[in-house]
Amino acid sequence: MRAFFLLFLLVILSSCTDHKKSGDELFAEGKYKQAIKHFDFTLEYSPFDEQTLFKRARAKQELEMYEEAIVDLDKAIAINKGNYSYYFTRGMCYWGLENIKGASIDFKNASSINKKDFDSHLMLGRAYIKLGEREKAYDVMEAAVELDQENASGRYFRGIARARYGDILGAVMDFTVYLRENQDDTNALYNRAICYIGEGFYAGSIRDFTRLLELEPDNDQAAVHRAISYARTGNINTACQELTRLAKKGDETSIRLLEEYCR
Repeated sequence: MRAFFLLFLLVILSSCTDHKKSGDELFAEGKYKQAIKHFDFTLEYSPFDEQTLFKRARAKQELEMYEEAIVDLDKAIAINKGNYSYYFTRGMCYWGLENIKGASIDFKNASSINKKDFDSHLMLGRAYIKLGEREKAYDVMEAAVELDQENASGRYFRGIARARYGDILGAVMDFTVYLRENQDDTNALYNRAICYIGEGFYAGSIRDFTRLLELEPDNDQAAVHRAISYARTGNINTACQELTRLAKKGDETSIRLLEEYCR
């Protein structure tokens, strides 16, 4: 009887190993639903296998099953509180659920455990930006860029953090570096143009808004700011033509600015 029981255990362990391997292969192929089924089998017989819990959570994350993924990650973290990947992945799930506060806590834990991980610093900085924590965002994004100075996303989000903190020239530098690799990114063009307005460099803001409007002709917000830039350079006629066109579309800001600049 004992020999039979040991043989049964060996068969189960072998089967679990096979299912884990199959789950890994299916995950790598992007077949997340099928991968989950294999991870389910493994966890049925080995419920405290933290790596399989994590892998199943990752598959669920890819399928945007964020709440279910968090349940698996809670279990993995309860088993091993020292793995930064568990916290980072749970943070990404909270981010997917738009629970930015919850995400920020996990990103902070991940970055504290692995102080050299760029991604956890980047996402923590982004979370602080969304939460309006300007000083924290500034500090974290400075640290993130120090970890990977070649990463364009780091430059872009540090630019956002710097702009909101009041370091406008620093923000312009970061957006400029980012735009060298992403020259048609309309968000970066818009943000740099706004910074140029803040510094009184209207030729720069006009240039960026013009390029943005070539890419997004219906971006009325950019058109309004370009008109303001024209007006502040003394080019009132061009500004008023732009504002008149926008006012005809019912843009309330343009109607107000027409009264201010074009009476």
